[in-house]
Amino acid sequence: MVGSVGATPPYSGRSLEDVLRELQTGGLKIVYSTAVVRPGMIVENEPRASDPRKLLDEILEPHDLVSREAAGGIIVIVAAAAPGHESTNADSDSGPVAAEPTIPNPIFLAEVVVTPSRFTILEERPEARQFLSRNEVEQMPHLADDLYRAVRRLPGMAGGDYSASFNVRGGEQGELLVLLDGAELYEPFHLKDFQNVFSVIDSAAVGSVDLLTGGFPVEFGDRMSGVMDISVATPSGPTSTALVASTMNAGVVSQGLFDEGEGSWLVSARAWYPDFLPNLVDITSDWISTEYYDLFAKIEHSVGSRSTLSADLLMAFDDLGYRTEDVEGFEEVTAKYDSAHLWFNLRTTWTERLSSQTVLGSGRLTRHRVGGLADSERGDLSIDDRRSFDFADLRQDWTYDLNQNHLLKWGIDVTHQESFYDYLRSQTEAGPQPPPDPTETTVDLEPEGWAFGLYAAERFRPLPPLVIELGLRWDRQTWIDDNQLSPRVNVLYSLGPRTALRAAWGRFHQSQRLNELQVEDGVTEFFPAQRAEHWLAGLEHRYDNGTGLRFEVFQKNLSHLRPRYENLLNPIDLFPEALPDRTLVDPDRGRARGLEVVVKRDTGGRLSWWFSYVLAVAEDRIDADWQPRNWDQRHAATVGLNLALPRRWNLNFAGTWRTGWPTTEVTGEVVVGPGGGIEVNTILGPRNGARLPAYHRFDVRATKDFSVQRGDLALVIEILNLFNTKNFCCLDDVEFEVGDDGSVTAHPTYRRWMPIIPSVGVRYTF
Repeated sequence: MVGSVGATPPYSGRSLEDVLRELQTGGLKIVYSTAVVRPGMIVENEPRASDPRKLLDEILEPHDLVSREAAGGIIVIVAAAAPGHESTNADSDSGPVAAEPTIPNPIFLAEVVVTPSRFTILEERPEARQFLSRNEVEQMPHLADDLYRAVRRLPGMAGGDYSASFNVRGGEQGELLVLLDGAELYEPFHLKDFQNVFSVIDSAAVGSVDLLTGGFPVEFGDRMSGVMDISVATPSGPTSTALVASTMNAGVVSQGLFDEGEGSWLVSARAWYPDFLPNLVDITSDWISTEYYDLFAKIEHSVGSRSTLSADLLMAFDDLGYRTEDVEGFEEVTAKYDSAHLWFNLRTTWTERLSSQTVLGSGRLTRHRVGGLADSERGDLSIDDRRSFDFADLRQDWTYDLNQNHLLKWGIDVTHQESFYDYLRSQTEAGPQPPPDPTETTVDLEPEGWAFGLYAAERFRPLPPLVIELGLRWDRQTWIDDNQLSPRVNVLYSLGPRTALRAAWGRFHQSQRLNELQVEDGVTEFFPAQRAEHWLAGLEHRYDNGTGLRFEVFQKNLSHLRPRYENLLNPIDLFPEALPDRTLVDPDRGRARGLEVVVKRDTGGRLSWWFSYVLAVAEDRIDADWQPRNWDQRHAATVGLNLALPRRWNLNFAGTWRTGWPTTEVTGEVVVGPGGGIEVNTILGPRNGARLPAYHRFDVRATKDFSVQRGDLALVIEILNLFNTKNFCCLDDVEFEVGDDGSVTAHPTYRRWMPIIPSVGVRYTF
């Protein structure tokens, strides 16, 4: 990962925001509102002070701004009081700055966090609610520095070792809204038909991540479990470049400023080594070839004194070839994926109270999967699967500070989508007398349509310790002729200077996008939007010794669920739609509920740690029977421990333990075959009526930093699954033993999750 490179004088001619960000990086805990520090404010004269604190006051004075000290080292930037009016707070109706700042009540109402279930990570500036800092994320073990794999360690997440994607609080994986610099990303993964092995987002290019796992406000629509709002890092100094090489992948990140600080740019490119994939997924093959790359580029420039315009480009390419052969047959596949997102983001401060953000973008996703198998037990299969998805999005968000106790938000979303499906499957069943003609599944579709969204919300403070946000959202999709209303309420109440209570209720809808048809299972019609009702309440407290505690309970009631196809026993396959355990799951409703406890201690010393525990359940109701979802994990615990050692060494440990995921029991019975012989019929127990053994994994990462003549060098040594624990993911095969009395004993063999994976990498920054 690459952090921002601090700038050096001269400061004159640079934007005020740019210099403030540099001072934040240097250690000053500065808090301000964009309504006070506006885009276009320039440091006109070179400051004479060398002390950062005095320098801050010197560059603020020409703009009629002053800084105020709050407890905990926080510095609040406010407008200077008019002559004859002494003030200690930017919000004159709120009284002076308290001796100890409260958790939920920043000076500016726009900065109040009313949403429960929110985690902020990677933020470059100090922030009260930041859960994992950039250094902490860089230091923790996570495969190939993948952002998704770092986020998945947070409470409420569930996911397998092979995949970067995850489930949020019992929801399906597709229920997470992913925004990058204001634009929605569609299918942001490599190798989509092979467990979404890595995300296409380089964490080294990320400035901050806000993860909302429930109760999110109305500006986020059409996803019903969570939001991952990602901001790209903002260069704040001279040009810097980082070269990264490891036993898994290689990459480069370069960033800098131009036009006397009015503009900035950032470029990131990555590639993975072909031999790494077989080691990750623990497979054997006669031949495997993988190529996958991604590229991200951003350029940003001030427009006038009140606006900033940026252009972002994200591209990814994958090419997979695989073949394995044994005495029973063969299996082979070739798959290619391309994705491109291009968007423009215009942020404007119209007045001190009114601001807007407009995002206009488009893109295209394509995939082509061709292959087949010949197997004495599964029969013969051939698949030719071609798909494409084109989209154009327009999003506009407005914020108006009516006064210090009222904030208005409103906005629109417009999306046009087009998809193309050309799917052909030909299959012949195995057996002594297979049918003369194979069964075929053919789908040829070109759906298109529009999606619209409107929202409005008011955030207000009826009492000094109480903040309420009321919002309403309306969405419509033309391809299903459906529309939805989503009312939402968020409440924040300060119980004291270090304690906050947050609660939320709301309805959340999720339409079926035009790229989400399960055509591989013969599905050719789109279903109405699904619905979730969220209830949440959480308590947060900070202790004097640097320890933070968070306790939260949640419940999601799911309805209007659409049917889906899943594999009962083994979902990890190149052709999951052809496996005999493929089944239709058609719930009439669902639910997810639980409690989360998070404790974190970080005093700035050599040792810091955090721990989380989640007790939860995720179920579907099918035929009046509540059945666990495939990713239901009743108990889950994660722990992280960081130790800063002498000579610039750092050691980080991360552990995970959870209840084993549900599975379906397999037994057998003896029957008389057509020829009079004895055969064993496979019998499946109740769906997800059994469980795999508990999962536990321990990872470690050691880093060593060096100062070299022309930059900085970092050595990273990482071991995932340190003890090579055999965690089972799914059923691989079953052998039956028939006793003399006709009884049948099943001997299952299970497929493992990730084996031990050591890696070594270096990062050179100059």
